[in-house]
Formats: sequence, structure tokens, C-alpha cells
Amino acid sequence: MDIKDYKLIAHRGLYNNKEGIVENTIKAFNKAIEKGYAIELDVQILKDGNLIVFHDDNLLRLTGINKRVYDSTLEYIKSVNLLNTNEKIPTLKEVLDTVLGKVPLVIEIKSGIFSHGIEKKLYDVLKEYNGKFCIESFNLFNVLWFKNNAQSIPRGLLTTKDYSTLRRLLISITNNLSFADKLLKLDFLACNYKNINPKLIKRIKNSNIHLFAWTINNEEEYERLKNLCDGIIFENFIP
Repeated sequence: MDIKDYKLIAHRGLYNNKEGIVENTIKAFNKAIEKGYAIELDVQILKDGNLIVFHDDNLLRLTGINKRVYDSTLEYIKSVNLLNTNEKIPTLKEVLDTVLGKVPLVIEIKSGIFSHGIEKKLYDVLKEYNGKFCIESFNLFNVLWFKNNAQSIPRGLLTTKDYSTLRRLLISITNNLSFADKLLKLDFLACNYKNINPKLIKRIKNSNIHLFAWTINNEEEYERLKNLCDGIIFENFIP
């Protein structure tokens, strides 16, 4: 993993929902490409096995439709628009065909306890892609699958203190970096910027793991962390 390629990472693309450049869309990704930023994006699996790029587990926030993403088919997904625009939810393949290796990708796997085979589906798509990319997830089992089945793909674990009881349990297990590194052979740890402190940075520097900060949304936090982290995932401002 060439870590210098991931210094600045546009969260869900270089989006501005209020201006009709909707997060995780082709338009937002093209804006990031124009600026030369790496791109963070979210991948989910539908009940028909297709992979789409979308963050929430429910369509409500961005479409006004109260429907779980996993309960949808690709045909249905392509029938809805995002935030009163003509923008559609893209498939992963559509995004990869747009990016074409122009900038690196940070691909977050979104899955609950049951992954519905998303890891194998994702690997089958990514092994045909020639650009630079890495994968990450809050779910250590997603990361473990790639460690066991596709070790050449760089992988990271997302951590925060702000999630459900189950996720907090998983995070408490993996907060021991030596254990996480042994179990998952991590290339990087992606931490909520609010939780990055001198103690964590010291632990990171004593390991072989790179550190990403997410999601920084102002210049002040960017200035505080830009020289302490290997990668900055940002939104709502231009660093």
C-alpha cells in the first residue's frame, strides 16, 4: 500500500447535497477526480446480489422512501432519484468504470451481522479493476474475510466510540492494536478524528499500521491532524 496516495480522501466524493452534487454519486466522484483527491465510498449488497454505492441502510434520507436497502433490487434502486435531482444511486461497477484508476479508492464495506456474501461479490469485481484501492469496514469479519481470502488487497478497520452495543463490543476487542494486527494483519486503522489523541498516536507509531482520520469537516481539525495522520478523510470544506 503506497500510503502517500491516500493523504487527502474526499468522503463520499466531493459532494455538496445542497447544490445538487449528491454524496456517493458519479457527479460527486467526478468532482473529486478533478481535484485529484482520493475517494472514500460505501458499498452495499442488494437482495438480488448486485453491489451499489450508498451509505445508509435505509433509502429514506436521500430519497424520501422508507425502505431498507437490502430489501431492494437493482431495478427498483434505478427507479428512484436522489434529493429531488436526476441523480441515481450508482452500482459499484459504474463507479469503477468512471474512476478508471485516476485516483485511489477507499472502499467501505457496509454490512450488519449477516454479510449476505458481500465480501466474495466485492472481491470478484475488484480483482478485475486496475486502479489503486483499499477496503475498510467497522465489521471485523468483513476485514477478516479479505485477510483470509485476498491478502494482497490492503485493508483497514474503522473504529469509533459512537455506535451500538454490538459494534462497541467489536471495537473493544480490536482496540488492542497488537491483537488486531495479529488477527487481521491490518494495513491501516481509520479512527473517528474526535478519538485521536497522543496516546493513540503513540500506539500507532509502535505498530506497522497507518492511521486515517475521519471525517474532518473544518480547517481547524485539519490543521491539528494533517501531520499526525497518514490519511485525512474530509467533507464540507476544501483542505
